[in-house]
Amino acid sequence: MKYFHLALDGSDGLIDIHSIDDIEQKDRSSQYNQIEITPQEEFWGHCSNLQAWIENDYNTRLLHRSLAFHLLKELAALGDPKAKKMFKKEIIDTFSSHSIPVMLYLLLNGFLNDFSDEERHSINEGLDKIYTTSFFAKNLYPENCNILFHKHELDNNLEKYHLQPKLLSKQYTRRDLDIKIPSFIKKTPGETITDITTISELKTNTDFTALGLFQNKITEIKGLDELTYLRQVGLNCNEITEIKNLDKIKKLRLLELPGNQITEIKALDSLKNLEFLNLGDNKITKKKGLDNLRNLKVLNL
Repeated sequence: MKYFHLALDGSDGLIDIHSIDDIEQKDRSSQYNQIEITPQEEFWGHCSNLQAWIENDYNTRLLHRSLAFHLLKELAALGDPKAKKMFKKEIIDTFSSHSIPVMLYLLLNGFLNDFSDEERHSINEGLDKIYTTSFFAKNLYPENCNILFHKHELDNNLEKYHLQPKLLSKQYTRRDLDIKIPSFIKKTPGETITDITTISELKTNTDFTALGLFQNKITEIKGLDELTYLRQVGLNCNEITEIKNLDKIKKLRLLELPGNQITEIKALDSLKNLEFLNLGDNKITKKKGLDNLRNLKVLNL
């Protein structure tokens, strides 16, 4: 076990380090004063850190993210008035400071539910730093993204943290999604669901940034209004006849609706951030309804 002496005030040349989590992203050279310590000393160190955390109003920069936010969440649930006040504030502050590793941790561990529209606006600003053009370009077109996109569009914040897009994927059960499925359909655990007919209001998990329901029997786009973090929606190969009910998910960057029964391109004007649109294999006969998509980079008809 190593002990790292950290100066959060920027002294000793550690100007770029603002939290315990920042140490992981730095070269762990001799400047961090590595010292071998005993288990007893390690325990004392943890106790001291917890005391400092409490004395500084649960400042999450003073503990590792895997401990600070879970503790704060539990204390808030138990009724601690200070924790209830600080829980959301600390999360919003994290997304305002654009600390990408911590933002990813909060996203992947379900900390982004139960925020108001105003609070979600601040969080969305931080998520924009993760879901860049490069994120989607390199994920969707790994072989020829250098041909399709300009070099400046392929700058990816995630690469410096050695993180891959697949790390942002989460697996949810049918119960998590609260999706209506005919009662006579029986599925074994882990089996792909391919008989969904209706998307219910997804209120249990409103922290989705990506949603894919491929090869089902969905006839209508709805139930997505609460998912204002969504950057990617894929409803490939369903039975959808009309594009609608997407106006609340204004941060959407990627929309895939191929293999449906759509006849007209419409109701996309509110998606000002849309960059990737796939409407292939539908029944569209006229190319219209795209004039306001000024950020569109890839279109598949």
